[in-house]
Amino acid sequence: MGNLSTLTVSGLLANTTYFFRVGSLNSNNAVNYAASIATSTLADFPVSPSVHNVFQSSAALTWGVPSGGSEGYMLQASSTHFDGSGSLLSSSTADGSLTTMTVSGLSANTIYYFRIGSLNWNNILNFTDSGSSSTLANVPA
Repeated sequence: MGNLSTLTVSGLLANTTYFFRVGSLNSNNAVNYAASIATSTLADFPVSPSVHNVFQSSAALTWGVPSGGSEGYMLQASSTHFDGSGSLLSSSTADGSLTTMTVSGLSANTIYYFRIGSLNWNNILNFTDSGSSSTLANVPA
């Protein structure tokens, strides 16, 4: 297999750092190793996220900690389902044991879509859609 340039490794654990080293064999079966690299797999999605405590300008999300753990989370709220055209608000934490977070600055009487992302060791987020809800209308004075 003298021209193999891609290798897929399966069965890896979530949010785990793996070290890889690549080498080539010459005709005498001597190995010439290249530099090694380290990378982390994505963290699993938060478990069963759900929207609750929706008010005029804020909403909270709760979830269960993913089986492989997380190095933190980011909660995002968008008025246009994350297509880039609407407002995007977020809240984040480096606390991987947290199971609830609030996003503020929402507009009253507006439908928002929510997603929560788990952070891995390489600071890469793995997002999952987490539902939608309408914020409460302003109460007339």
